[in-house]
Amino acid sequence: MCKTCVLEPFPDRGTTVLDSGSYLLNLNTCTSCGKKSMPLQVQEKTQNEESDGSDSDQSELEITTFVHQCSNEGCGHVIAEHFHRFHVESNRQEYFMECLLCGRGTDSSLIHRGTAAEDDPYVNIKQELEAADEAKAKETPEQKKAREDMFEALANTVPVIDENEDNDSATDWD
Repeated sequence: MCKTCVLEPFPDRGTTVLDSGSYLLNLNTCTSCGKKSMPLQVQEKTQNEESDGSDSDQSELEITTFVHQCSNEGCGHVIAEHFHRFHVESNRQEYFMECLLCGRGTDSSLIHRGTAAEDDPYVNIKQELEAADEAKAKETPEQKKAREDMFEALANTVPVIDENEDNDSATDWD
């Protein structure tokens, strides 16, 4: 690893966790060839481990490592070694990254173990639209008139600005 090839060693990336790619904003020029180019991702290794317990105790671990290397022809200078860990345990997914170039970052998220239909937001929206259509079909003429009057009243409350009255230059587009 080469600390002079990066602007800041191991920058804090918060919840940003990369399992591939590079953090190019932190890349300085290569100390070996003196040029700045997109680093290659070489020597990639992925290791998977699973533990079989009860469903609530099941865990999974995936570790990915690779090397960021200068891509200039004939150089091949090693810029940094990248480490990424993805860990599933019970109802959580944990992500961790550590790399001289890409920085340190961690993230976690809850796993919702419902049915596919429960997990798909479009299914829920579709169900709500179907329910609204059914309600519209059952409404009486009086209810329909009241609904239309309400929407018309809302539409009339939105102010309309005449071009001659607009004195705000912030909204002028050229």
